[in-house]
Amino acid sequence: MVRGSAKAGSVGVGGELEAQRLISERDLKVGRNLTTTQGAKGGEVEIGNNGVVKGPLVGESVKVKHGSTTDDIYAEELWLGDDCSVGNIYAERAEVGRGCRVSGKLLYTEDVSLGKDVSLNAQPEKVGSLPSPPL
Repeated sequence: MVRGSAKAGSVGVGGELEAQRLISERDLKVGRNLTTTQGAKGGEVEIGNNGVVKGPLVGESVKVKHGSTTDDIYAEELWLGDDCSVGNIYAERAEVGRGCRVSGKLLYTEDVSLGKDVSLNAQPEKVGSLPSPPL
């Protein structure tokens, strides 16, 4: 657990990580659970299988592995494994795996690919620009 905010070149944690705000200049890899109040940001972000992310997740490349649950995701490129649950997706390019559930909006600027049996709260919307990430 990190009290307050943390900033690092790269962050790699096999289990759980908790912080108010977490910013990594390069890689941000968490094997299981990531909890923030203000969000987490990295160049290349990866969440392990069956992970739980609380707080916004921001990255150039974001990979959320199978069975994970996240709040909002802001990414240039997003890959969601099968059977994930996510709040809102704001991405240039997004690949959403089979059986995923998107409870908010899915906004994209370039391309979106949806696997079989994806559950959407609203149809994906191609937009000219994405909302600014919270950090």
